Amino acid sequence: MEQLTELFVILEKNQSLASAAAAMTSAAAAILALVISAAAVIATIVSTRQQRTHNILSVKPIPEVAVADFDDCLRVKLRNHGSGPLLIKALTVNFLGSSYDALIDCMPDNIAWANFAGKVNGRSLLPGNEITLVELTALQNEPNFSIPRDLVRNALSHSEIVVEYSDIYGSEFPAYGKSLDWFRRNLE
Repeated sequence: MEQLTELFVILEKNQSLASAAAAMTSAAAAILALVISAAAVIATIVSTRQQRTHNILSVKPIPEVAVADFDDCLRVKLRNHGSGPLLIKALTVNFLGSSYDALIDCMPDNIAWANFAGKVNGRSLLPGNEITLVELTALQNEPNFSIPRDLVRNALSHSEIVVEYSDIYGSEFPAYGKSLDWFRRNLE
């Protein structure tokens, strides 16, 4: 305590020394405030980048072309198994050396479809939802259903679907493709 009293006595006698000490203390406090502010800005930038990365990963779409091949039903669907909306930029069907915007455009004429979708470019698909691209279902006691079924199986077996898509942030993903040659196994 005695040393602190001596310091105050010295500073009272020498006003310029007291002013210099006050100025140095004030400058040190300002520099410390600047360093703390810069650290806060850096922490905010890092946190924002991590949050954006998390947001992008938490809304990632995962496309899948699902197929069904039964004696009384054929179906091809586009599903979104991801956790965020799938924005379809382009769906292309490669069929016998040509490209089409819809799977139905590659199918035989005069078929009574249960369900189908035309061009789906620009559409979005919420997580867990699907778009039926083509569906052929036999009516109850339909005679000769095997003829259109096998015609459609043959057309599907020569088709490949390619989906270009993005998420809500416009992220680039590699195109998803699936060959439908699986339908060929029942064409014997």
